[in-house]
Amino acid sequence: MRKQVLMAAVTLAGLAAFAGCKAPEFTVDAMREHFPPRATELDMLNPLIGTWDMEGQMKPNDDKTTPLKMKASMTFQWDCDKRLLVGRMEGKVENELQMHALEVWSWDPASKSFLMTWQDGSGHIGKGHAKWDSAKREFKMSAKGKDLNSGADYVGKGVMKLVDDRTMEMTWSDYDGLGLFKMFDHTGTAKKR
Repeated sequence: MRKQVLMAAVTLAGLAAFAGCKAPEFTVDAMREHFPPRATELDMLNPLIGTWDMEGQMKPNDDKTTPLKMKASMTFQWDCDKRLLVGRMEGKVENELQMHALEVWSWDPASKSFLMTWQDGSGHIGKGHAKWDSAKREFKMSAKGKDLNSGADYVGKGVMKLVDDRTMEMTWSDYDGLGLFKMFDHTGTAKKR
């Protein structure tokens, strides 16, 4: 058996040499060839860089409940050779309930849109896309997510509008997992420090 394995290995090596096969070079230059250039579309995210102070509210989809007020700070910065935009949010609802969230934006060349992923401290995760509308100076966003505590799926839609270089307005609505029943509306305005 050992002889047969050795013979097979020698035969395969000989065939590879005969066919001109050789292992690829393992050098920095060879590796660099496999790294795509940074997508220039990522530059559309530059206006988000910095720290923003946000005030807003969230309201369930009923006419009886008073909206809950939120205050938060959000910081966006580049990471991974300016290929990922990382956002961190920290704030409070009604000056009581602490909130934390982490989001990451990147460019998805297949869909020609920004890929967004996030997770927050209350157990919500999500993944979606955002498209930049330069005429309106806004990102139109849509996403699917999951509440890790209950296992419930949800979908969301919203807009993040850059009113000017220092002002951002946001609207976001959460729906059930099929997108049929609206559960919450979120609105807010952020000012850049």
